Amino acid sequence: MVQVRDFEKASTVDVVAWNATEPQFGIRTWVRRNGQADRYHYLWVNADYPAIRDAGNAQGLNRPLQVTNLRDDQNCVNGRCSPTGIVRARVPDDALRKASGDVSVKFITNSGAEIVFTARRPLIDAYLASVDSLKNALKK
Repeated sequence: MVQVRDFEKASTVDVVAWNATEPQFGIRTWVRRNGQADRYHYLWVNADYPAIRDAGNAQGLNRPLQVTNLRDDQNCVNGRCSPTGIVRARVPDDALRKASGDVSVKFITNSGAEIVFTARRPLIDAYLASVDSLKNALKK
């Protein structure tokens, strides 16, 4: 599932992707109205997932990834909702594009537990195609 979320007065347009069979996590980024995209993609996990709120570190694509916790009140578009709270790991655009297969991100909790989520290559490819299409459309 890939969604382009275009709110009329927002300065950016979001692209959100997730697998319908694993809706607890997905990938997200934004593109400015002039076609300039964020330099990062965010692998997000529903904050209601057990123990994930305690994650302070993440690793993926052979590097440490910055972790943030967020609340998102704009969570429904066309009857499809994303979580109101997320924990996310920031992935550089070039690293995501250069990855040849699935991308796994390991969240590490403050107690040392490791929680791994994997974005499958078909989802990543569909997501990146939507991001690129949106960038091109907004540049015109």
